[in-house]
Amino acid sequence: TWFPNAFTPNKPDNKYFSVSTINQLEHFNIIIYDRRGMQVFTSDDQNFAWDGTMEGERCPQGVYVFFCRYRRPGTSDLIQRTGTVTLLR
Repeated sequence: TWFPNAFTPNKPDNKYFSVSTINQLEHFNIIIYDRRGMQVFTSDDQNFAWDGTMEGERCPQGVYVFFCRYRRPGTSDLIQRTGTVTLLR
């Protein structure tokens, strides 16, 4: 499971923040927060694609924090990943 560390909605080849994996993940959930701790995005779909907006408004350029929980098929371990992603405008 791979999470990019930056994306730019203004470029066609790196337009969204999304997870890359070859597995069909179970119990997937991701939450993205801005630097003030405000939740800007959440999804229970591993095929999500965050476009750098919140409620239809463009989020400012900057660093955002994500928290993700998921389980790989055939395991009982719930994996928790945290990290940052830079939104470039």
